[in-house]
Amino acid sequence: TRVLPSKCTIILRSGAVIRHEQAGGAGYGDPLERDPALIAADVREGKVTIGFAAKEHGVVIDPVACTVDERATSQRRAAIKGVAAGVDA
Repeated sequence: TRVLPSKCTIILRSGAVIRHEQAGGAGYGDPLERDPALIAADVREGKVTIGFAAKEHGVVIDPVACTVDERATSQRRAAIKGVAAGVDA
């Protein structure tokens, strides 16, 4: 028995038995409150795209360095929160 990472490729032999358990749901908490460094790690690991990070988490990632642009992230999150509150941002 072994636990595999969330994304991997393995070769199975004929007759192998696997058990696959996967979490479901949409996550927990406000996506705009998630630590931007964790979102950047998700982008580097291929779990989310740079576009998804900006749209859903309000985190702006530098596409070359794959790091968080702190200033742009603060502005993006403020704009998203303003739209959600019905304020022109």
